[in-house]
Amino acid sequence: MLEKIFFSYFILKIIGYGHISPATRTGQAITIIYAIFGIPIFLILLADFGKLFTRGIKFVWVYVRRLYYTGSCRKVRKHTQKVCDVQFY
Repeated sequence: MLEKIFFSYFILKIIGYGHISPATRTGQAITIIYAIFGIPIFLILLADFGKLFTRGIKFVWVYVRRLYYTGSCRKVRKHTQKVCDVQFY
Protein backbone atom coordinates (compact mmCIF):
# COMPACT_ATOMS: atom_id res chain seq x y z
CA MET A 1 0.00 0.00 0.00
CA LEU A 2 2.82 2.37 0.85
CA GLU A 3 4.45 1.76 -2.54
CA LYS A 4 1.23 2.79 -4.30
CA ILE A 5 1.12 6.06 -2.39
CA PHE A 6 4.77 6.77 -3.20
CA PHE A 7 4.16 5.96 -6.86
CA SER A 8 1.22 8.37 -7.07
CA TYR A 9 3.18 11.04 -5.24
CA PHE A 10 6.21 10.79 -7.52
CA ILE A 11 4.12 10.83 -10.66
CA LEU A 12 2.46 14.08 -9.61
CA LYS A 13 5.74 15.65 -8.54
CA ILE A 14 6.95 15.39 -12.18
CA ILE A 15 9.88 13.24 -11.17
CA GLY A 16 8.87 10.38 -13.43
CA TYR A 17 8.49 6.68 -12.85
CA GLY A 18 11.52 6.30 -10.60
CA HIS A 19 12.29 2.81 -9.34
CA ILE A 20 8.63 1.83 -9.21
CA SER A 21 7.03 1.57 -12.62
CA PRO A 22 4.05 -0.23 -14.13
CA ALA A 23 4.98 -3.42 -15.96
CA THR A 24 2.06 -3.73 -18.38
CA ARG A 25 1.09 -1.50 -21.29
CA THR A 26 -2.31 -0.89 -19.71
CA GLY A 27 -0.70 0.25 -16.46
CA GLN A 28 1.64 2.57 -18.34
CA ALA A 29 -1.27 4.08 -20.30
CA ILE A 30 -3.31 4.63 -17.15
CA THR A 31 -0.28 6.22 -15.49
CA ILE A 32 0.14 8.63 -18.40
CA ILE A 33 -3.54 9.60 -18.26
CA TYR A 34 -3.27 9.99 -14.49
CA ALA A 35 -0.25 12.25 -14.94
CA ILE A 36 -1.91 14.33 -17.68
CA PHE A 37 -4.75 15.23 -15.32
CA GLY A 38 -2.87 15.07 -12.03
CA ILE A 39 0.11 17.31 -12.78
CA PRO A 40 -1.97 20.42 -13.69
CA ILE A 41 -4.18 19.88 -10.64
CA PHE A 42 -1.06 19.62 -8.48
CA LEU A 43 0.31 22.86 -9.95
CA ILE A 44 -2.99 24.66 -9.29
CA LEU A 45 -2.90 23.40 -5.72
CA LEU A 46 0.69 24.58 -5.39
CA ALA A 47 -0.28 28.06 -6.66
CA ASP A 48 -3.16 28.21 -4.16
CA PHE A 49 -0.80 27.32 -1.33
CA GLY A 50 1.49 30.12 -2.55
CA LYS A 51 -1.40 32.60 -2.41
CA LEU A 52 -2.34 31.40 1.06
CA PHE A 53 1.27 31.75 2.22
CA THR A 54 1.46 35.27 0.77
CA ARG A 55 -1.74 36.32 2.55
CA GLY A 56 -0.39 34.97 5.80
CA ILE A 57 2.89 36.84 5.41
CA LYS A 58 1.01 40.07 4.56
CA PHE A 59 -1.19 39.65 7.64
CA VAL A 60 1.83 39.16 9.89
CA TRP A 61 3.63 42.10 8.25
CA VAL A 62 0.66 44.44 8.82
CA TYR A 63 0.36 43.27 12.42
CA VAL A 64 4.09 43.79 13.14
CA ARG A 65 4.06 47.18 11.42
CA ARG A 66 1.02 48.30 13.39
CA LEU A 67 2.62 47.10 16.60
CA TYR A 68 5.86 48.90 15.76
CA TYR A 69 4.34 52.25 14.77
CA THR A 70 1.42 52.50 17.21
CA GLY A 71 2.58 50.36 20.10
CA SER A 72 -0.72 48.47 20.21
CA CYS A 73 -2.42 45.70 18.29
CA ARG A 74 -5.68 47.56 17.68
CA LYS A 75 -6.59 49.08 14.36
CA VAL A 76 -6.40 52.81 14.17
CA ARG A 77 -9.72 54.20 12.99
CA LYS A 78 -9.70 57.31 10.92
CA HIS A 79 -12.25 59.89 11.94
CA THR A 80 -14.56 60.79 9.13
CA GLN A 81 -15.18 64.45 8.56
CA LYS A 82 -18.21 65.99 6.97
CA VAL A 83 -17.26 67.36 3.61
CA CYS A 84 -19.87 70.11 3.64
CA ASP A 85 -22.88 71.09 5.65
CA VAL A 86 -25.78 71.92 3.40
CA GLN A 87 -28.73 73.65 4.92
CA PHE A 88 -31.95 74.21 3.08
CA TYR A 89 -34.25 77.09 4.07
